[in-house]
Amino acid sequence: MRNRDVGQTVDQAKGLADAFVRKQFDLAKQLLSAGNIKEAYYQFGIGLHTLQDATSPAHGGFQPWGDHVSPGELVTHIAKELNYPGMKSNLQRVTNQYLDWFENSNQPLPKENLFNNIKHD
Repeated sequence: MRNRDVGQTVDQAKGLADAFVRKQFDLAKQLLSAGNIKEAYYQFGIGLHTLQDATSPAHGGFQPWGDHVSPGELVTHIAKELNYPGMKSNLQRVTNQYLDWFENSNQPLPKENLFNNIKHD
């Protein structure tokens, strides 16, 4: 999501989100290499959650959000996230893709913004 209170653009939010995920994944890989498995998966999960949120109809496309939302906006937001969209969903595809990379690859992440090809369910 993007910060509507400061007029953040989609590109700004996407750039910050990409940098955040990369930082989390880098930390997680370092922890995994050091044998700190529990903390590695915890830090990886923080980054993965950000990517997973991009598949949610409530978050997809870096929708505006702020500190001063109405109760109706909050209820609508939560309602969009109540159901698991299924095994063939974008949520599951993103989860599988990055979990496989984390557990099985020593390759760097793609250079392009990680959010460019994520669609919401």
